[in-house]
Amino acid sequence: MTNFLRRILADNYLTTLTPPLIYQAFYDPEVVDLAFNSGKDSIIKGFLGAKFDNIKSKPIEFEGNVIALCPSYNNKRIALIRIKGVDVVLTYSHGQAHGNLVMVTTAAPQRMSYTVSGPRDPSGLAL
Repeated sequence: MTNFLRRILADNYLTTLTPPLIYQAFYDPEVVDLAFNSGKDSIIKGFLGAKFDNIKSKPIEFEGNVIALCPSYNNKRIALIRIKGVDVVLTYSHGQAHGNLVMVTTAAPQRMSYTVSGPRDPSGLAL
């Protein structure tokens, strides 16, 4: 998942979509903690990803804006962070991925205009 996000963040088209592309269910408890400690609308920096598999993938250095925080979704914390124009849903617990788009509509209802569009492959990136 980290390598796929890295490719998305490197794509000049995908990082400029309106509304932003959303990448959901990314497991990273340290970045979720950082987002909650910093608060909504904060700019945070760090390393994202490779928490579940650090052999096949390496963390991504990032700077992002905390868009929304959900302190208790199924008793777990979730953060929505915008990184280079891509909204990334971060989960605190591995396996928490199921249903995370509910968090986006619950914690950030003004963003309910997210849509799924057809595939685009300008750089070999399969969507």
